[in-house]
Amino acid sequence: MSYKTRDLIYKLPNKININYDSYFSSSNNPEIKTIEIYAYGLNETDAKYSSKWEVWKHLNLILRVITSDGLEGLSGITTNSIKEFDLSHYYELVSVCSYLISNRENDPIVLRRLLKNKYSNVSDSVLTCIDIACWDLAAKKASMPLYKFLGGQKHSMKAYASLPFYSENKDLIANIELHALMGFEVFKIHTWGLIEKDLELVNLIEEQFRNKAFQFILDLEGEYNFDQAFRIGKAMNKNTFKWLEAPMKDNLLDDYSRLKRSISIPIIPDGYTLYSEDHIENGLKHDCWSAARFDATIVGGLTKSLELINIINKYSAKLEMQCWGNTLAQAVNLHIMLASCKSTYFETPAPIDMYHFGLKNDNLIENGFTREFKKPGLGVDVDWKKLSDADIYEKTTVK
Repeated sequence: MSYKTRDLIYKLPNKININYDSYFSSSNNPEIKTIEIYAYGLNETDAKYSSKWEVWKHLNLILRVITSDGLEGLSGITTNSIKEFDLSHYYELVSVCSYLISNRENDPIVLRRLLKNKYSNVSDSVLTCIDIACWDLAAKKASMPLYKFLGGQKHSMKAYASLPFYSENKDLIANIELHALMGFEVFKIHTWGLIEKDLELVNLIEEQFRNKAFQFILDLEGEYNFDQAFRIGKAMNKNTFKWLEAPMKDNLLDDYSRLKRSISIPIIPDGYTLYSEDHIENGLKHDCWSAARFDATIVGGLTKSLELINIINKYSAKLEMQCWGNTLAQAVNLHIMLASCKSTYFETPAPIDMYHFGLKNDNLIENGFTREFKKPGLGVDVDWKKLSDADIYEKTTVK
């Protein structure tokens, strides 16, 4: 018998008595009636994440799959580009959606295999949109929040505010204090990528906040070699800093293993460009990181995420997922973390309100913790009319 989604779910540690075939089997599910694809972006979410980088533009994609019985499966991702919004993944998604209409299959594993056979160069971004929409639809058919559909028993977790790069330290300090008023106690700082300035920043954080109950994550965005990363890691007080993120390029596994043995601060990778099964397995096997890292909306969806988690579960390392993007993109990662029980913190991108645009019941955070999902599926609704108010907006309907 061919490998199906139910076989993947049953490998997870939290098993529940659900007949998953009844929610993923095409023979028992109403056919897809309509597919809508949306692209929108806001200039207000433009941001830098290192002094060396260009400003990033964030384009949001939403896929809406409506079945003949009136249920809808949703997914949302956020893509990045420089100087102008990049619609290439939007057009790619539009091009494959006619195949979804003609194909009754909605088991995510089977559908991914069919899509790769038909579109050999299909991107992980497009696979992500389709995969997550299938999972959202299945959980809605089961009338369960997605994390419970995956067997999760944990309902909430602590969040940290993930701040962009600020060219003035006073702006960084002001935004830390602003987000502290929202209930956050942990903050991620995107740094200069310049060794002396970043060492000054480490000292500034220590001086400003040593007497407060705050902790920090330092994200170096892979800008350093081993010697520079070692200097920064040694300068970090483990009572002030939770972990050091992406100190070097992710492919430098030998250097990561050596760095982890040399400093006391926990280390995690970037996880944004390298996220294959082999890469994660090698990194954990050789004790390169204290936690693995990836984003479900980058790697190919929830199905791919579960495959990666089954590898991570073989080791003692945690899973600290990236959750950058609009609320729909954040939500799927949160559901996975609640179900996996391998994660300690939820990443909340700032400015928070900008990533809620066009989405209802959109704020996933309350007093520094994630709120409990009550509604089935992803648990996030879209204000479809509001999306057209964005600075860039496109919509395609496939029937």
